[in-house]
Amino acid sequence: MEKFHPEFHWQLEQKTENRKKLLIIFLILFFVFGLYFLIRKTFFVPERNIALESLVSDNSKFVFSVNKIDFLIKNIGQENVISYIEKYTDGSNFRAGNIISKLNKEFLFSENNNSQILLIKTKSSTFLQSDIIGSRKIDEENYNGKKIYSSDFYFEDSNLFTKKDKIYFTKLNEYIFCISNDKDYLIETLNKYINIEKNKFKNIKRVDYFTDKAVLNIDIYDYDLSQSNSFVKNLFFLNTTLSGNIGNIEIIFYSNYADLFIAKNKNFDKNKIIETLGHYFIPDLNNNYFYYKNFSDSVSDSSKNLLSYAINYINTNVSINNEIINTKNLGLMIYKNKNFLAQSQDFDSVSTVFKKLLSVYFPGTRRMSLADNTVSVEYFADPKNVPVQELQDKDFTWYYADSAEKLNYEMLKCADNFFVSSDKQKIINFCTNRDKLSMFFTKKQEDIKELIYIDTSNKSDFPILASVKNIFGISFGDENPVLFFRLFY
Repeated sequence: MEKFHPEFHWQLEQKTENRKKLLIIFLILFFVFGLYFLIRKTFFVPERNIALESLVSDNSKFVFSVNKIDFLIKNIGQENVISYIEKYTDGSNFRAGNIISKLNKEFLFSENNNSQILLIKTKSSTFLQSDIIGSRKIDEENYNGKKIYSSDFYFEDSNLFTKKDKIYFTKLNEYIFCISNDKDYLIETLNKYINIEKNKFKNIKRVDYFTDKAVLNIDIYDYDLSQSNSFVKNLFFLNTTLSGNIGNIEIIFYSNYADLFIAKNKNFDKNKIIETLGHYFIPDLNNNYFYYKNFSDSVSDSSKNLLSYAINYINTNVSINNEIINTKNLGLMIYKNKNFLAQSQDFDSVSTVFKKLLSVYFPGTRRMSLADNTVSVEYFADPKNVPVQELQDKDFTWYYADSAEKLNYEMLKCADNFFVSSDKQKIINFCTNRDKLSMFFTKKQEDIKELIYIDTSNKSDFPILASVKNIFGISFGDENPVLFFRLFY
C-alpha cells in the first residue's frame, strides 16, 4: 500500500485554491469588461455623445445652452414651460407635455441677427419630431443625405424666434433634432454635423453624462442684445453686466449652491477662483444683510446699481447714497437691524459721509421774501456747517461735533482705516479685532478688486433664484477680468 504524504496533500489543496482564485479573478474581469462595453454602448454612442456646442454656426452672435434642460425646467416650473410651448403646438396641452417629457438632455439656442436655431438632444428625435410637427402640412427636401422639413407657421410678436413665414426642421441623427426660422442658418449647422460625421466623430467635444452638475452657458459675440427681435432682447442687461457686447456667462448648478462666472472670454482658471472662497469665513456673514468691499478708488458701474439698492435699507435721517458710492476703496456693512458701518483709508471720503449724516443737526438757513411782503426762513441740511473736532483716545482718534441733541453716528480712525457707523460698538469691535469680519476689509489676493455678500432670503422675484438664501461675489481684475458669484440655496 502506497504511503500517503501530507506534503503532497498540501500541494494539491494549494493548486485547487489557486484555481478557485483564478476563476474568481476571471469572472470579475469578465463582469467588469462586460459592464464597460454595456456602458460604452449605452452612453458613448458618438451620435449621442457629441456636445451641441460643436455644431454652433461660426456666424452666431448669441448662444444659450444647458446640459440638463430638465433641471432648468424644474426650477422655472414645468407648468409655465408647458403653457409657453402650447403656442407652438396649436394649443395642444397633450403635445406640449409630451415635448417636455423628452427634454431631458442638452438644449442649445443660437441667434444670428434675425435668424435663430434650436438644437435639442433627446432619447428619440423621431418621437420629438412627431410631437412638434403634429398634423401640420409639411414640405420635404433632401440635403446631403439629410431631410429638411418646412411648414408655414404662425409666429406671435413675443416669440422664441424672429417672426418669419416658415419654420424648418431636421433630424441630425436619432438623438439630435433642429428647428430654425432660416433655412440657410439650419444648413450651416447641417454642414458642421455632416463634416463631423464624415470624420467619424473624431476631435470633437463630448458630453460627460456622469456629471452631478447642471451647466447653463451663454456666449455673446459682438452683439447688442437690445437690437434682437426674439426673446433674447429681454436679456439686454447682460451687455451692461459684461460692460460690452462680448463675453461669456456660465452658471454651474450643484445640489446646495450654484457658481456663476462672468468673463470677457472662457480662458480663465475656474478652480483658482473658487479656491479664493477658502480665504473668507462666509458663515460669519450670515448675521448681516449686505457687505461690500472695493479695493480701488472708484466703484464699478455694475456695483453702483447694487449699492444704490442696498443703501435703501440703511435707517438714516438723510440720504447718503451719493456719498457712499463716491467713497474711495469703500468698505460697507449693512446689518439686519438696518445699522451700518462704512470704512475707507481715505479721510475725506469718510468725513464727507459723516458730515452729511450730522448735517440735519446743524441746518443752514435761507431767507425768502414772499409775494405778500412777508419773510420766510427755510432750513436746509448743509454738511459745510458741521464743525467736526478730534479726540485722541490711546490708539484711536474719535471725530465728533458738539450738539445739544444726541448724535446717532460715530466716526473713528484706527490704524490706517477710517470708520463711520450708526453703531458705536461695531466700530470698536472692528478696531479691536473682536469681530472676525474685520478681515473682510483686508485684501487676500492681489488680483481681487471687489467683494460682495448679499442676504437674498425672501427678496428674489426671479423663479430660478427663489430658493437662494445668500450670494457671495468676487471681482477679479487682470488681463481677463472675471466676476464670480456663489449662490447658496
